Amino acid sequence: MRKLKSSNSFFFLIFFVSLFLLGLPKNSFAAATNLIVNPSLETANGVLPANWSQGQWGTLSAMFAYPVAGHTGNGAKVTLSSYSSGDAKWYFDDVPVTAGKQYLFSDWSNSNVSSAITVRVHLASGTDQYIDLGTINGSNTWQQFSNAFTAPVGAVSVTVFHVIAKTGALTVDDYSLTEVAPIVITPTTNLVPNPSFETASGNLPMSWLQGQWGTLSAAFAYPVTGHTGKGAKITVSSYTNGDAKWYFSEIPVTAGDLYVFSDWSNSSVGTSLTVQFHLADGTYQYLGLGSVAGTNAWKQFNTSFVAPVGATSMTIFHVIKSKGTLMVDDYSLLDKGAAPKFSEGMISFTFDDGYENIFTSGLPILDKAGIKSTQAIITTGTFTDPDYMTAAQVKTIAANGHEIASHTRTHSDLLMLTAAKAKTEITGSRSDLATLLGIAPNSFMYPLGSYNDAIVSLVKGAGYTGARTTDTGYNTPSSDPYTLRSQGVNNDVSISTIKSWIYTAIANKTWLILTLHEQAVLPNIPANLYSNDPAILQQIVDYVKLKNMKTVTFGQGVSMLAK
Repeated sequence: MRKLKSSNSFFFLIFFVSLFLLGLPKNSFAAATNLIVNPSLETANGVLPANWSQGQWGTLSAMFAYPVAGHTGNGAKVTLSSYSSGDAKWYFDDVPVTAGKQYLFSDWSNSNVSSAITVRVHLASGTDQYIDLGTINGSNTWQQFSNAFTAPVGAVSVTVFHVIAKTGALTVDDYSLTEVAPIVITPTTNLVPNPSFETASGNLPMSWLQGQWGTLSAAFAYPVTGHTGKGAKITVSSYTNGDAKWYFSEIPVTAGDLYVFSDWSNSSVGTSLTVQFHLADGTYQYLGLGSVAGTNAWKQFNTSFVAPVGATSMTIFHVIKSKGTLMVDDYSLLDKGAAPKFSEGMISFTFDDGYENIFTSGLPILDKAGIKSTQAIITTGTFTDPDYMTAAQVKTIAANGHEIASHTRTHSDLLMLTAAKAKTEITGSRSDLATLLGIAPNSFMYPLGSYNDAIVSLVKGAGYTGARTTDTGYNTPSSDPYTLRSQGVNNDVSISTIKSWIYTAIANKTWLILTLHEQAVLPNIPANLYSNDPAILQQIVDYVKLKNMKTVTFGQGVSMLAK
């Protein structure tokens, strides 16, 4: 079993307790029924605790003892007198779980060395999948560990390994595994004026505007046959650059509130959606919401977002930026009130593509600071390319506690592929990494940020538990785990801007995901937008440490979402 990532002790427990203390009337949670049989090891079955087993692998010498003095009553102990590789652990009998549901795990332990916690998920296919929950430092005093996870696609049962993987002793007791119900939020009033285009003002829909920019030829039509009743249409007959869109008149918004948006569209080409926020200082800020595939059929788009600090009003652009047609109808925008928050602001360092200079110039900075990153690896043609990490280097960073994520096999634009080829890219890269590392990655990063509902479905079906986009913004506990937002650390972004992102995430208790690429001083910086001088990474790390900001891998952040 591989080494694990840094601990998220108590986070989820604190988060849910905080929600109760705040008295949020729109949230509800399932009763906490412990799923583990004999969770405190009080009942014996001969010389073993009933419904528990011992396990070990690798080159080590392990001695198991039961009963011993536990946190309360009986406990179970494992002592390693010699160690070269592998681990040893006590673990409870598998308990049934439901794929897609979230579970909260906790236990108490007393150890003179650090130990690690991993969920073993048994799948319907007969295979096993592993989810790292974190580590706990040795202290020779009883400590509680707590973290949550989501049962992946195909999950039928789980157990949890609390392992020791170095010379020393570990005693465990008082386990708990409970199912957590998702946040339930009730609807509110639709904020979009004339949302279904039914009311006209002359030859335009009331409270709606036309917009275009760039070199293109766009014709706007209203009314046309919509999803229900009237709709609005754009036809682009020639295109070089820019976009065209219908958009509603700006409406007031409340900074920090969570908004849920949907619309219906029918287009012959792919389209995309962006929020335009008008800020109190008179400037504008833009937030990408996602894209919709061209299907020549009516399709609903759904997403949620948080209004940023300083936002006073907003509108939403559903844009077409290629030759083709786009019809829109039946808009909805709901204010859900103050967005759910984490107990503190968090940051993740994610690196795309697996460049060799990330290994040589970037990771030493993170390792020195004790920060674990998420590395999105391309699996075809890169391990023998001198510009990219070798397979051995990827295995090394995984062994050092950095998360390995999938970035497809060839870094193709998934929206430009057939469904079959896109599936091969998504599932193939996961199996490639599983073969390399001995465990399949749970995290996925969309190449070029390209995704739509069909791509998201493929990612879910492949068994990933979360995915990162390049849509800008921050994430809250209610964010969709498969369309998580990030901020790109390109070489045209100043350190002051990056510090403002960090400050905002801390102030609003949101999750900031940074997207980085190469770490090298290059001679032609403008031509290498996605490369950074490692000195910038050092400044980011220094500021994160100065602010004492919580750092998590991407996968750890996904496990904290209220799904």
